[in-house]
Amino acid sequence: MTKQISLNTLWNSAISKDRVFHSDEFAHLPEAARRYLEFGQRF
Repeated sequence: MTKQISLNTLWNSAISKDRVFHSDEFAHLPEAARRYLEFGQRF
């Protein structure tokens, strides 16, 4: 059975938008995946 959590708990567990990604974190990914993730950082 899946444990249910409150919406507030789920919301508070999300990673902060202030987190900064570094290109070396993406180095192992295929080029298309890196571009997708880098594009998403702009918003």
